[in-house]
Amino acid sequence: MPKAINDEYCACIAANDLRGIHETNDAFHKAQLSACTNPYLRELIFEYMDITLAIRAKNLANPARLKESIEHHRLIIKYLQGTDSWMLAELSVDHIKTSKKIYIEVIKNRKN
Repeated sequence: MPKAINDEYCACIAANDLRGIHETNDAFHKAQLSACTNPYLRELIFEYMDITLAIRAKNLANPARLKESIEHHRLIIKYLQGTDSWMLAELSVDHIKTSKKIYIEVIKNRKN
């Protein structure tokens, strides 16, 4: 399922469909997180996806970030198949670090 969603995500990127990029990106990560067997953790992560939309949305229109995202998604799909759960965890964290860094820079620049 994540592969099909990611294919749609890539098609939305190619079409510069920003709404589609956002919706398929969230669908991809919700499918990824469906593997989490802790329903409380899973729901908390979904809640934080909603809360952090303002942080994540800016990067959904950035071609360089989208290219990186496509590669991360490809690797996430690979690691979801059980080849390396440690790498899946590390990649999942790395996948959101750039968005966080960019958001913090924007906030710092607004204060100056």
